[in-house]
Amino acid sequence: MAIITLPDIYCPFSHIQHPKADQFDQCTADWLQHWELYWDDQQRQRMIRPGWGLLASLAYPKGTDELIQIASDWMAWAFAWDDEWCDESPVTKKPEDMIVAFARMNRALECPEFPVAPDDRYALSMQELRIRLEQHATPIQVNRVVEAQKGYFMIEMIKAASLSPGLNESTFMRLTGGGGMVFPSLTHVVAGIDISQEEFLDRRIVAMTEMAATLVVWENEFFSYAKESMRASLDERGHNLIDAVRREFNYTERQALAWFNVMHDRIIGLFVRLREQLLQDASAEVEQYIEALIHYQTGVLEWHRMDERYRILGPGDPTPCYEGGHSTDQSHDHSLDPVPIPSIQWWWDYDPARPAPVKKFHPNDRVAAARQAGREFNARQVPYVYKQQRG
Repeated sequence: MAIITLPDIYCPFSHIQHPKADQFDQCTADWLQHWELYWDDQQRQRMIRPGWGLLASLAYPKGTDELIQIASDWMAWAFAWDDEWCDESPVTKKPEDMIVAFARMNRALECPEFPVAPDDRYALSMQELRIRLEQHATPIQVNRVVEAQKGYFMIEMIKAASLSPGLNESTFMRLTGGGGMVFPSLTHVVAGIDISQEEFLDRRIVAMTEMAATLVVWENEFFSYAKESMRASLDERGHNLIDAVRREFNYTERQALAWFNVMHDRIIGLFVRLREQLLQDASAEVEQYIEALIHYQTGVLEWHRMDERYRILGPGDPTPCYEGGHSTDQSHDHSLDPVPIPSIQWWWDYDPARPAPVKKFHPNDRVAAARQAGREFNARQVPYVYKQQRG
């Protein structure tokens, strides 16, 4: 199959890096080996290699060594778990086993005091990560990360049984799945930013957190799509957003990549405008949090371009998977229109460059349409038949 040419990726910010990448790298490699977070020797080679410390030092360039190490291990855990349980290992052909395992790991995360899954190395290593985090972060910070991780597990349960979802569904699943919201949540924890709950839940801050998460996972889609296409991936569920765009609009590969890139830039434009508005009167904590989100997004983008996970086909096969994908400071889109994906359009309600809506949305506005859709849905279902009572 021909190598894929990726478009230039817009990024108006610069990345920075913590100087101890090699230290974090070695410790994460030892931690992965300790828990044996792989299923065969080839996967071990994919996981026990340099790169995770570089990822953490780029995504979290400010913080204590202990917290950056936790972040490095947590990110490596997510990649290992996604590979083994969500993407291309044999168990991905058994969605019923996947769903039960995800629920078990979710409960283990909620209960670090007890071995809920005493022989599950992923559940136990996740409990260990939470216990270590509790030693260096506040209870509120830990809870934010735990809730994001629980959302990660929930979405992966849905994805296990969801074949070729539409673009809207793919977008909100990709936002939360794969650690999408976990690792932006870790930014303020690692950097030691004590942002208040009131500030953290400000809808503009929530939107910016989701945008930073989305930018990272969308950028991952560019690079992973190239590799999945080259490898003829075993995962046929069609969750990559490039595939979803192609299905949605009947686009060619090139058209889908171009459309996706324009929408990516439209999100960055909104992020920049909200940042400028918030920094006019932001507290020190809010200012630091926004900076941490920028470090996260720019750092992970840089890692994608540097790391061999997406650059080459795999261990022992240096075949390149893509060309292009360079960083540019020139946007491909300057429109103020929202991205035409309902699950993320709410961000534009807070766009300072757009007039406030004359009438805000309320669920009651959709009652009649929802009731009619409900009737039509139920009319298509197979009737529930009760068992006959024996006399």
